Amino acid sequence: MHVPDEQEIVRIFQKKLRIKSREDVETFEIGNIGMVASTDTLVFDTDVPPGMSPRNAAAKSVTACASDFAAKGIRPSHGIISVSLPRGTTSSYARQMALGVGQACSRYKIRMLGGDTNEGAASITVCLFGRADSVIPRNGAKSGDAVFVTGPFGYAAAGLDALMRGGRKFARYVLSPEARLEFGVKSRRFISASMDSSDGLAATLHEIARQSKKRMLISKIPVRRDVIRYSESRHVDSDRFVFYGGEEYEIVFTSPLHHRRAIMSWAKKLKVPIIQIGMVAAGSGVYLKRDNGMVPLADDGWQHFKCAQ
Repeated sequence: MHVPDEQEIVRIFQKKLRIKSREDVETFEIGNIGMVASTDTLVFDTDVPPGMSPRNAAAKSVTACASDFAAKGIRPSHGIISVSLPRGTTSSYARQMALGVGQACSRYKIRMLGGDTNEGAASITVCLFGRADSVIPRNGAKSGDAVFVTGPFGYAAAGLDALMRGGRKFARYVLSPEARLEFGVKSRRFISASMDSSDGLAATLHEIARQSKKRMLISKIPVRRDVIRYSESRHVDSDRFVFYGGEEYEIVFTSPLHHRRAIMSWAKKLKVPIIQIGMVAAGSGVYLKRDNGMVPLADDGWQHFKCAQ
């Protein structure tokens, strides 16, 4: 019996429902008004690590959805929520979840309209909406564009590794992530292609390169020394945490070089770390600079159903 992976399941639904979108968000019109929507589901059994409170988990469910909007340069304004909880859930537990959703909505200035509840395995599904006539595409990278990321990478994967072993190092990057919403909205006019990085940096770079029909040449690994030291203590290649960990709600984007000053200016105003990691060139694939030259960067990252293969 064939067991499909996540991407194949997506393709099955897209084909049957005649969905053509390949973006972080969906766009549509109501009358002459351009609308943007995105949805994300957090399942407690698979998405919530040890040490994450119900409040943090609920807040993360909103952050994950807001991060998709951030990568598209759009501000979400309203949302709906669906919550499933097992029989016997206490009122205190439910209040903590509601508090987490409320705190995240306040942070991103989102008005939650309502939703649905059900009995079952604990999960939260958030759907956010906003207004826009266009979004930053995935396929807009041009030869000569610079490749940027917000923030250094590796903290979320290293933090999860520590949590799974009973530690707390880098835990805040796992338990309380934040979407780069203000930076995405303020800098959108300078960006040619963009994606949220939650599936992993390598997978995100490959998707932008594939959809743009371009090659990514990565000359700088966006990692800080503390992550490298932690990976060495665990006898793990730091590339595993940086490129393949996922669950980092950063923005991976390309921009013409003449916009670099404007991008850096907004980043400074908003206190968002920005790293130029490479360039876009003609060709295909993603290549990483090593001592022996440019080598292919494996296309891998987080996927649901992966363990079923």
